[in-house]
Amino acid sequence: MLIPRHDAPPGRRRPTRLAGRRPGRTTGDEEGSATVELVILMPVVFGLIFLGVQAGLVFHARQVALAAANQGVVAASVEEGTAEAGHAAADDFLGQVGGAVLRSWNVTATRDADRSAVTVQARPYAILADLVPEVSATAQMPTETVRGAP
Repeated sequence: MLIPRHDAPPGRRRPTRLAGRRPGRTTGDEEGSATVELVILMPVVFGLIFLGVQAGLVFHARQVALAAANQGVVAASVEEGTAEAGHAAADDFLGQVGGAVLRSWNVTATRDADRSAVTVQARPYAILADLVPEVSATAQMPTETVRGAP
């Protein structure tokens, strides 16, 4: 902290330092405290960053699984479609798009006279550990039927 000197001519006061204070010096008990603070704080900061990135990967994996389920249910629900066609369409989509986001996936497809459904269960890639939840997406659609005229 600087205080003005009073022995200078009026209008030209020169600041002086308080006695006993040197710039850039700390007391002996504070030396190295910044290093200790960084050692404690940086893992927490990096953990939060990795957690945010992992949450983004899980969200993206969920969107890919949902898109694959939609592709499969559209193929299964057409008039001449089958559950196997829905399974193949979802699996093909995941083979093209999911390999960059998903480690593994499982597709199940069902079709009856009224409704078609495709479910995709997948494991996204993990940044640090295998603590990533499995993502699952299901798409359902009415099965197309052509009825004769009454």
